[in-house]
Amino acid sequence: MGCWRDPNLPCRCEHWRSPTDADRVSADTIPLAEQQHRLEAVLAEGPTPLWRWAADNWPLICRAARVRLLQGYRSYGDTMYRWDAETRRQNMLEELADWLAYRSSEPR
Repeated sequence: MGCWRDPNLPCRCEHWRSPTDADRVSADTIPLAEQQHRLEAVLAEGPTPLWRWAADNWPLICRAARVRLLQGYRSYGDTMYRWDAETRRQNMLEELADWLAYRSSEPR
């Protein structure tokens, strides 16, 4: 399993884990090639859809941020406040990358 930072290297990111039986897909799932095609279509649209979606959902995003801060504090305390700039940047990139991947799952 490659790392999103460098697909040619094994991933050892903060949330990395070995694949398990639960990760295996059945024949009735959307093939990886189709998922990649859908993601590329989303990426080709550029950042404007993300900006618009964030603006349209700003109150919900703020509420979710407050909840996540409280939930995260229970598990991680002040860890993120001690991250260096690169760790913070990588984590923010991963969260935004998830938004793009999630959006690619919308019916087209």
